[in-house]
Amino acid sequence: MPYAIDLHTHSAASPDGSLSLEDYRTILQQGRLQCIAVTDHNTIEMAQQLQAALGECIIVGEEITTTEGEIIGLYLTETIPPMMTPTETVQAIEAQGGLVYIPHPFETVRKGVTAETLQTIANNVDIMEVHNGRAIFQNYSEHAMAWARTHNTPGAASSDAHGKAGWGLQHYCRAAHTGDIGWLIGPGRTTSRLRRYPWYYVSETKPSSKEVQRCLRIFYLRCGSFCLRGLPISCRFLLRTYLASKNFRLQLILVSHFVASAFLARTKHGGA
Repeated sequence: MPYAIDLHTHSAASPDGSLSLEDYRTILQQGRLQCIAVTDHNTIEMAQQLQAALGECIIVGEEITTTEGEIIGLYLTETIPPMMTPTETVQAIEAQGGLVYIPHPFETVRKGVTAETLQTIANNVDIMEVHNGRAIFQNYSEHAMAWARTHNTPGAASSDAHGKAGWGLQHYCRAAHTGDIGWLIGPGRTTSRLRRYPWYYVSETKPSSKEVQRCLRIFYLRCGSFCLRGLPISCRFLLRTYLASKNFRLQLILVSHFVASAFLARTKHGGA
């Protein structure tokens, strides 16, 4: 029986995450995923709690903010501080016996590491994320796959789930045989063995419609918050009311109009 794993998820411990203990428990019990890495921003506290509650099917990870983009460490025992250089960060991951995982590479919207930065740590990269479930505004999957092939590095597909929308449905690694995934969830895991199984099947390459909608809501909310600075608080309330609508098409129409109007009003007010 194939294993489905997700190496990039965010619990409620991340500032922008919302997944709870019950969410992780439910998706494991349903069998949609057999192994999940919890990779919160700059902390492993919640990941350790989830592992204590749910067992070794939870991998303790951390999405670490470096001076040149984000890098994930898997199988960590201690939180790695942010804002170190990429080289210092991967050294800290390896010092704990962890694996170096590169999330959403080449992206500028979400602090992906650049090609130049990757070259400085190429020999330390254990896994390259070749498909990301939230790659909506930028998608460098082909570039990531090409880099992974060139450097003989395993590729992974992950949801990058911050909420339940699209989680475990479209983006994950899928191993055809239990031996192909033994390095990850079984004893005796080593980087040398990892490199014997360099590729995983990708179940899907497109984000789910729910995840697209969720990301667009966040995008509009951030745009609206920027445009509405200095305007009456009632305007901000109206924006959030629009976002709460279950009709996504109505949200797009109303929010687009509202943000544009607010921006024009703010520009006019500033020029007066």
